[in-house]
Amino acid sequence: MSSAPHLMISRSLLEAACGNPKQTLWDGKVFNKANNINGMHVDYARRCGLVNMNPRGDLASTGFCLANPGVEYIVYEPGGSPFSVSGLRAGSSYYYEWYDPEENKVIAAAQTKALNTVERFTPPNQSIVLYIRRI
Repeated sequence: MSSAPHLMISRSLLEAACGNPKQTLWDGKVFNKANNINGMHVDYARRCGLVNMNPRGDLASTGFCLANPGVEYIVYEPGGSPFSVSGLRAGSSYYYEWYDPEENKVIAAAQTKALNTVERFTPPNQSIVLYIRRI
């Protein structure tokens, strides 16, 4: 089993935590933020099929995506801009949630039905992680 999916999402989330390249990981605030994000990473690893997910930057316009296409996605958007996710199954229902790495919590969750294989999402704020799972 490759650790590449874990490394990709960890790197993306650590970049979100550190933000300013002049800050060091040992700066107390940055260290605590990175530690919280690592906890979130473990939480998602436990409740999703991470072993079946692979880095698939081509499936999200952000370029940061772990996916089991049509089944499950973790997408990182560093700037809070609207983005698209492709490979969804048209007509299928999906659960999704927005995780805010700044607040270290899920800030919104809902269900939706994919009308197309590509759907557009508008983040509720800056630097956000979208988790999507077919139900």
